Amino acid sequence: MNKLSYKPFYRRRLPHIQPEGATFFITFRLANSLPIKVLEKLREEQPEVKKRLDGIVDKKECEKQSFLENRRFFRDWDNVLDTMAFGEKYLSNSQVADRVVESIRFRNG
Repeated sequence: MNKLSYKPFYRRRLPHIQPEGATFFITFRLANSLPIKVLEKLREEQPEVKKRLDGIVDKKECEKQSFLENRRFFRDWDNVLDTMAFGEKYLSNSQVADRVVESIRFRNG
């Protein structure tokens, strides 16, 4: 199976679930779009959360808390991107935005 083959579920840093025929939400972030201090603060939370989750014995409760932590983490990153983003705003350039859209649609068959 090559890297572009359909997989309904796989794991990297987070689980990736891809229901066939579903619509996906994608966030793009450029390398200079957030201040380093903000990135460091968000990343510092991860080991603390992992330690707390590792201490939960009940598997179902651990999965539930992990899901809630992932949602919270996503929300926090999304809020920071909405309120603190800076740097180049390439997607406001219609030529760049069109190229990104074209690239995404290329793999859509």
